[in-house]
Amino acid sequence: MASKIEKMFPEELEAYIADRHEKEFLIVDVRQPREYEGGHIPGARLIPLGDLAENPHQLPEDREIVFYCAGGSRSGAAAKLTAESGVVRKTIYNMAGGMYAWEGRELSGIPQLRIFDLKSPIENLLSTAMKLEKGALTFYTEARKRYPDTELATLFSRLGEAEMQHALAVYGYLQLRHEDTNNFYPYFHRLSADIIEGGIPLEDAVHTLAEMDGNSCIAVLEFALHIELSAYDLYRTVANQIEPVEAQRIFLSLSQAEKGHIQTLAAAFALCP
Repeated sequence: MASKIEKMFPEELEAYIADRHEKEFLIVDVRQPREYEGGHIPGARLIPLGDLAENPHQLPEDREIVFYCAGGSRSGAAAKLTAESGVVRKTIYNMAGGMYAWEGRELSGIPQLRIFDLKSPIENLLSTAMKLEKGALTFYTEARKRYPDTELATLFSRLGEAEMQHALAVYGYLQLRHEDTNNFYPYFHRLSADIIEGGIPLEDAVHTLAEMDGNSCIAVLEFALHIELSAYDLYRTVANQIEPVEAQRIFLSLSQAEKGHIQTLAAAFALCP
């Protein structure tokens, strides 16, 4: 059974530490070593997200864990991956806002959109899921163009190809329900791609990417991780709220695939200079 995940705000952390014996909890910084060296929460243990994804067993099973990163995306991924692993039996916390908030800086984010009509037929849900996958494919295609001849371009190509495979898988479920459904590529081509996974407008995502100007490796990976983490959350939420067992399985399968993307991006931070 997965451990419980709770949100912790930076202003709550000092009281949390003061109220507990040191042996009861562990604060884990999941950023990269150079970020940790530049400043970290006193007493925090450095375990980069990629290392944690490879080996969650390095965490103690009998202590509460508080994860943090730069802005909250990597620590959110760490919390979910650790909970899913079943290694930790105590409560897992994700510190909202990360070091940016800890240091008094504010974060701005793109709000989630309610894009699934959970009362609609499963065919409509599947069509919406395919639109999200197409939007994500478009985003990674744009990201690849902005980082030509780099390892990031290779990474974004792989992720884009994976989004296409997800869309093909969803289309397969759709075909099972309607044998007369058109061939995949004509069907996929007609779909709009104005929203990407997690409910983020594609236009906003591309605009954010453009503001990074192809320079910040950490920032673009943080943003991509935010997108995949949002997708994971969205698909899990849909799976938990729809009733047909068949539909639940489809969306749990999609969330499992997004978790794989989270792990891929977690490891990619080591590519940054």
